Amino acid sequence: MDFSCNLLSLDMKIILLVIAATSLLALLAFRFRKPATKFVFDIPALKGKNIAHVQAVLGKPESETIPTEQQANAGVTGDKIFSKSGYSLDVQYNPKTKKVIDFFLSQSNSVSNYHLLEQAGNLTSSSGFSIKPVKENRDQSKYTGIIITAE
Repeated sequence: MDFSCNLLSLDMKIILLVIAATSLLALLAFRFRKPATKFVFDIPALKGKNIAHVQAVLGKPESETIPTEQQANAGVTGDKIFSKSGYSLDVQYNPKTKKVIDFFLSQSNSVSNYHLLEQAGNLTSSSGFSIKPVKENRDQSKYTGIIITAE
């Protein structure tokens, strides 16, 4: 009797079964993976940076308001607005200390779900921020943007 042929056949079946199971697991992991969160501005990466460092990360602002020394002494803040992919990030800062006060993230149109703005700012799973949705004056079911303050 030749048993070696049956053993080889059984070994081959086990190997094929392991390969098939591994392939199936890899396919399922790919199919049910969590989609990558896409963000426009990485606001958590800007936390703790002064306005010069924020600008170094984001590039040249689309517009800016720089108060005079007299205005700065009176408490007037500076603003730099950065735009990208239909979103605007208004960075308000103290012109004397250059410290960032807060961020205002908005889209060109009002949104009905401000959580989309949180996603655009990479804030969906970030801690250490206070997020205040700002409602539109005419339509209280829509939001003009969100104010983000580091805690």
